[in-house]
Amino acid sequence: MFVASEWAKEIMNKEVPSVTTHVVPLGVDTELFSPLDNPTSFLDNNKFVFFNCGKWEKRKGHDLLLLLFQQAFKNENDVELWMMCQNPFLPPEEAAKWTTAYSSDPRVKLIDRVQTQQNMVPILQQVRCGIFPSRAEGWNLEILELMSMGKHIITTDYSAHTEYCTNSNSMLVKPLKEEQAHDGIWFDGSAEWASLDGLEEQFVDHMRKLYEKWKAGEYKKNEAGIDTASQYRWEACAKRIKEILDN
Repeated sequence: MFVASEWAKEIMNKEVPSVTTHVVPLGVDTELFSPLDNPTSFLDNNKFVFFNCGKWEKRKGHDLLLLLFQQAFKNENDVELWMMCQNPFLPPEEAAKWTTAYSSDPRVKLIDRVQTQQNMVPILQQVRCGIFPSRAEGWNLEILELMSMGKHIITTDYSAHTEYCTNSNSMLVKPLKEEQAHDGIWFDGSAEWASLDGLEEQFVDHMRKLYEKWKAGEYKKNEAGIDTASQYRWEACAKRIKEILDN
């Protein structure tokens, strides 16, 4: 069995000890997801755009993210939150709850799923920061793709993405405790994930700091993120798989 992270391997070893599990980190196409030469050359240079990608789920912190955005930016109109979060597995009425909530703020842009990674690039070029208040992740490839383009990252210091998110390439928020993983749809409370209780102020502070740097003309590419992403190319993923199969 191949899994993307040591965190996932620990779970596999606990739940399915009879299966041999190997860690094969997912990769990023660094040629496709490449930084712009000028970090301020965006299609709309008058907005600071935060971005989140991942199907609508409590696990991904979508129950909290809108509140964080609105707490951080009560009156500013030069900041937006872009959500690419369609969940094809949800009943229409459940999906509508998410879209209705986020559509209530005119500064939030709901983006449809795209067909290819190539279609993602012009969207991400306009983004300045990826924000992921996640309770648990199996890998969170979107973070690596954003890093590869030199974008800044705000995320929880928990689960799989901690294997490449560090204090030098990300703005991390450390959960204070774990809680039962329960959302009434996918998770029944039989396992645990990170609790986001008491973390709102830290997320808001990180969002404000990046925004204010941009306002002051001090926004720069995430060079540490670019360097990290370069270590996770798909070639490395393929090489690791071949090594395992050869042995």
